[in-house]
Amino acid sequence: MSRVELPQPEPIKTDNVRIAAAGSVVWVIAFVVLLVVGLPEDERWWLWVCVMGTAIGVFACLYLPRFERGRTPPDTDSSVADALTETVERLPGQHSGATSPTWASTASAAEAPEAGEPAEPSDGPRSSS
Repeated sequence: MSRVELPQPEPIKTDNVRIAAAGSVVWVIAFVVLLVVGLPEDERWWLWVCVMGTAIGVFACLYLPRFERGRTPPDTDSSVADALTETVERLPGQHSGATSPTWASTASAAEAPEAGEPAEPSDGPRSSS
């Protein structure tokens, strides 16, 4: 029985920079609240958590536009996929067309499985010991 393939849904468009900016603002607010409330000496590390959260958020705000510019939908640019396919087809020692079982290239005809028997995976050439 074959599976029915459903069409792929369109990707959800999100504003990731706005999300990162909102997270950064939340970390800044947490930092200010912790400064106002005052922390005991052994709990001041929470201030550094807020600083690092803000720094990571600012980095994300600066990096995400560059990251999103670099992404292209797979349907619009098939030249990369075509180049990869051509490279794989030209690899030495590889069979073109349908995939062949590993025993076909490393085993003799006497070791080949009979029709209807599953081929066992090969770990390389067999040694006669």
